[in-house]
Amino acid sequence: MRWPLDPETGWPEGPSAVFLDLRADDLNPDGAVVDAEGNVWIAQWGANRVATYSPAGEFLTAIPFAAAHTSCPAFGGDDLTTLFCTSARQGLSAETLSAQPSNGMTFAAPAAGKGQAEHRVHL
Repeated sequence: MRWPLDPETGWPEGPSAVFLDLRADDLNPDGAVVDAEGNVWIAQWGANRVATYSPAGEFLTAIPFAAAHTSCPAFGGDDLTTLFCTSARQGLSAETLSAQPSNGMTFAAPAAGKGQAEHRVHL
């Protein structure tokens, strides 16, 4: 969903709208982060990747990871250019876990993109 924010308070205002619907591609979003250019990086559960979409919702690229269930991407490092991504082992068979033992680990992809510092929120 996309929801306009009040520029002074940061609180949602007005109606929300669908930003990106991945159901037709059978992709399951599980965590997202916005980079310095406004692109949305979405961990896709069951797809071994974090995919990047433009502010208009167009697919740009995907960063593969050695884990089926990617979750919770975040940019970090001194210059916010390392993409970190956690993963999960939930629901994977013993065969899958044996073939891909890195499921459940946290990954780092240097020079993946350029993140932005977290915004301050006034509560």
